[in-house]
Amino acid sequence: MDQGYILGNFIFLGLRIVGAIYCGNKAVELNRPPAGWVIFAILTPIIAMIAISFSSKKTKWHQEK
Repeated sequence: MDQGYILGNFIFLGLRIVGAIYCGNKAVELNRPPAGWVIFAILTPIIAMIAISFSSKKTKWHQEK
C-alpha cells in the first residue's frame, strides 16, 4: 500500500471527527438538535461545518400557563 493513501485516510477520518465535534458544540450553542448535526457532519464534514457556521440561533419560546 502507498503511504500517501494511508495518510490521506487518516486525515479524512480526523476531519470527520473534528467536524462532528465542532458541529455538535455549535448546534448546542445555537439551540439546535446536536445529534442530527453530528450525523450530518460524519457523512459530509465540510458541508456540515459550512452550513452550521452560517446558521442563526434558534429561539426557544416558553409557553405561559
